[in-house]
Amino acid sequence: MAIRALVLFAALWIWGCGPEHQAAEQNNAAENGSAEDKGVDSAQQAVTANERLQIKSMSTNKCMDVAGGFTDLGTPIVQFTCHHGPNQRFELVDTLFGFLIMSTLADNRCVGVQQPGYNALLTLMPCRDSNGFSPANVRWDLDGSDLFTPGLSHARIKSHANRNFCIDVPSGNPSDSLWLQTYGCHDGLNQKWELRNW
Repeated sequence: MAIRALVLFAALWIWGCGPEHQAAEQNNAAENGSAEDKGVDSAQQAVTANERLQIKSMSTNKCMDVAGGFTDLGTPIVQFTCHHGPNQRFELVDTLFGFLIMSTLADNRCVGVQQPGYNALLTLMPCRDSNGFSPANVRWDLDGSDLFTPGLSHARIKSHANRNFCIDVPSGNPSDSLWLQTYGCHDGLNQKWELRNW
């Protein structure tokens, strides 16, 4: 009986049920998040990678916009009346650990935040650092219920650096050139966005 128990324990260990394997799976799950949290597979079906994308607030019907069309690092990311101009064209780029929201105005320019938190302002930041890695503060996760609609989805956009914070139109104010921010995630329309390929 003792020999059988020992053989069974060894078999389970080999097939990945040992504590080291379980710990690795838990660590991977913590890093990657659930499929629902990340929305990666769904988002790929909802919007096509590397095609121009419009991101419109469901609260104000204004679009995410690179202020003035400038490409300098630190340029504000604002809302503005939708016009399909180049400063309102973005691409979603899958990093496997969240998405880059890449401006099509220039290479290596992404929507980011220095440190996600309450009233933290969005700016243009480098998509990749000098080592070729994308920092967590320029990666985003999509959280929505209709991410399977081809070419169109509605979602909250959560910071991958801290999923408790979402891209937010401050107080739902409809003013043009209002600087977008991160804020604690909630169910208000000022944190819900329409993402559409065009």
